[in-house]
Amino acid sequence: MDYNTFPFIFAILIFFASSTTSEKAPYSTFAKDATQAPAKTSYDYIVIGGGTSGCALAATLSQASKVLLLERGDLPYSIPSVNTINGFLETLANLGPTSASQTFVSTDGVVNQRARVLGGGSALNAGFFTRASADFVSKAGWDPQLVRESYEWVEKKVAFEPKVLAWQAAVKDGLLEAGVLPDNGFTYEHKYGTKVGGSIFDRNGKRHTAADLLEYADPSNMTVYLNATVHQILFKPHELRARGVLYVDMEGKKHMALLNEGSLMNEVILSAGTLGSPQLLMLSGIGPSEHLMGHGIKVLLDQPMVGQSLSDNPMNLVLVPSRKRVEISLIEVVGITRFGSFIESASAHINLPLLQKVGSKFGLFANQTTSVDTIKSIIGHRFNLDLMGLNTGLILEKVMGPHSSGSLELITENPDDNPKVTFNYFNDPRDLQTCVEGLETIIKVLESKPLSEFRDPLLSVQDLFALVVALPLNLRPRHVNAPFDLEQYCKDTVLTIWHYHGGCQVDRVVDHNYKVIGVDALRVIDSSTLLNSPGTNPQATMMMLGRYFFENIAYPLISSINYFENIGLEKGYQIFGYSTLMMAISPFTAFILILIVVPFSEAELSAHYYHQTCPQAEDIIYQTVRNASIYDPKVPARILRMFFHDCFIRGCDASLLLDSTPENKAEKDGPPNISVRSFYVIEEAKTKIEKACPHTVSCADVLAIAARDVVAMSQGPWWPVLKGRKDGRVSKANETINLPSPFSNATTLIQSFAKRGLNVKDLVTLSGGHTLGFSHCSSFSARLHNSSDPSINSEFAMNLKKKCPIQNKDRNAGEFLDSTSSKFDNDYYKRITMGEGVFGSDQALYGDDRTKSIVDSFAKDEKLFFREFAASMVKLGNVGVIEDGEIRVKCSVVN
Repeated sequence: MDYNTFPFIFAILIFFASSTTSEKAPYSTFAKDATQAPAKTSYDYIVIGGGTSGCALAATLSQASKVLLLERGDLPYSIPSVNTINGFLETLANLGPTSASQTFVSTDGVVNQRARVLGGGSALNAGFFTRASADFVSKAGWDPQLVRESYEWVEKKVAFEPKVLAWQAAVKDGLLEAGVLPDNGFTYEHKYGTKVGGSIFDRNGKRHTAADLLEYADPSNMTVYLNATVHQILFKPHELRARGVLYVDMEGKKHMALLNEGSLMNEVILSAGTLGSPQLLMLSGIGPSEHLMGHGIKVLLDQPMVGQSLSDNPMNLVLVPSRKRVEISLIEVVGITRFGSFIESASAHINLPLLQKVGSKFGLFANQTTSVDTIKSIIGHRFNLDLMGLNTGLILEKVMGPHSSGSLELITENPDDNPKVTFNYFNDPRDLQTCVEGLETIIKVLESKPLSEFRDPLLSVQDLFALVVALPLNLRPRHVNAPFDLEQYCKDTVLTIWHYHGGCQVDRVVDHNYKVIGVDALRVIDSSTLLNSPGTNPQATMMMLGRYFFENIAYPLISSINYFENIGLEKGYQIFGYSTLMMAISPFTAFILILIVVPFSEAELSAHYYHQTCPQAEDIIYQTVRNASIYDPKVPARILRMFFHDCFIRGCDASLLLDSTPENKAEKDGPPNISVRSFYVIEEAKTKIEKACPHTVSCADVLAIAARDVVAMSQGPWWPVLKGRKDGRVSKANETINLPSPFSNATTLIQSFAKRGLNVKDLVTLSGGHTLGFSHCSSFSARLHNSSDPSINSEFAMNLKKKCPIQNKDRNAGEFLDSTSSKFDNDYYKRITMGEGVFGSDQALYGDDRTKSIVDSFAKDEKLFFREFAASMVKLGNVGVIEDGEIRVKCSVVN
């Protein structure tokens, strides 16, 4: 089979797999109460939590896989208060045991809510819809183009431009007068200045939640069980690999959902939110060992960072009682300041007795000297108070970040119970300073001309602050100076804006692909993975992330696995997942696939080669490589180069790792390999594996896995590494002459790759590995000084000459191979198209008609480059695989 035909074949598969009829809410064919669920079922993906990320994720995964979505709450469509803007406060005030809003109080004394309904926080919140900043996207390592496409996918269903009526318009103009500039009009984008953002409330006041995104789902592949509380993630015996979940319905009956056997794609995905995801990891045995043992939970993985770095963005507000009637509005206008505070606004008819009733449930009046009588004394002489509906505007400020953080701990072993939560509001003085500056901006808005038509001139700013101090908003003590001291006001009246996050953060609990570190087939995709809250409101980004995961991680993985399966079908490699794919697609599509493949033969390499003999091997390698890369950022580029150089000499047999002996000069001492470094990383990983699984894992496989991991942790693609290689016993320095040279032309490169079974596309694709790393002057200075190279950009050449003069005495001088040298991306190709290839061999790819179009396509489409790179790396990893080698005990010497 021609490997180049696969993208066309895969497009056919996706077309037929996704040609289905969608279903409108409330999804009568696939959304059922968990009491109707069988005792035992199996799926390709099990998503725990139908919240802002979970619904988007499940809907997209269902296009090619059988998906189960488990939600501990009910449908939002049958709850009147959830569905309209008028029911916002009523929903939050419902303290029933099965209400959509489950109230909890942090140890900081702040009342908070977590969602218990399909759609998650989008069914409870104030509806503001805005994208994350470009800086946030960049720091997260996300693909900006895919992020934009994923946002647009969400916005088609749930985002609307709000009517901006009198109060909101006045606050907008007040922000501009206060200097929060420029006026950015209506936009979903995060921009400094004042803007009108989107809303999930349409112009009729109807709420549209993340549950609406399930209209994108394939009903034939989608199952949703409601009122289903997951009690435990299940793992395979003697292996840290998720195999399913145990959940309980409203009648107390237990059910088991398992992953379908035989596919690399199948996973359990936690989308249970900032509280639910770390809580469930702990209940399943993954968390701080001492804490788990204290609750009698068997420890499967000591992961001390589960439940740590929990943050909640502090919010402080000012109420503005108005003689003029205000519209009922939630967040529509925002001022995005440069000092880290977001100024937002709403307006409502506040029911004070309802507040008092809710407050009494949590003892909000204990430790407080104020009451509704005090509120009357502050403003009663100015207004004919209707306590059932005080006509009020409010302006609030949210602290960006924040810097302060706390933790989450189990109280009981019941997942229905709230855990113990501490946020440590204002523990970091930077947050307090931001709050003060935000309040100072609010004061300017209050004193602006546009607000004068709503404010009573005889009610001072201190009166307005005193009103908030008097309200039963939290359990924190009040200080008499709070209305006059902004720092004290921040501390005494702090509230939540429901943007809490952390507990399963990237690089601490999950990797950049959201896989739980140290565990197979388990990911976390929700707000618990965030380091900071994205922009003014996270809900748009959380919905986007559910979609983005499919586009950036799951889709390329499915694509790669299918690609590898087709290779496996031809070459005899045993790669699981074929049967699952067949079940997930239509009979006609299956017939098309059957026509283009041949039967399995005896397996040579397998993606699951060590799953029985050394299941922890890949985790040991990942942790070793990750730790080394943190210590030395040059490690990823060096490991990737090491893999290339090893495979190009005698095939992928770890011969490059062998040391020279008195009788033999080995490959690593050949001229092209003198600068190859970081062999210690592979040796360290191998040493650890030998302790865990003696005489089992080859050095060649360790290197192949490490090469994949350094690409993935540098924000590049991930692929399943085929394993089962043996280590070679021969290593000769004189054979390194066969390595491609940085001075080679396109013809020489094409011929060199062809000798190893790699085609022109593989050449261009694998050259993209130069996106990581640095080159010394000796590898490219000849094209600067010895001759005039017309292919090089003249300005770029001048810069290189400055770094590498003819009489260069700095042995460390050189140039990074692209402008983002620590990030795996397509910048390498973009630079080549501009004549800025560092190596002559790199620039040669753009000067030859056989390779130029491929360079152009990768420069334009990073996702395409990632897919092709993953596929080409698998092909490269199959070069020269030997069957009669050995499993070295130490990688640098033969046994």
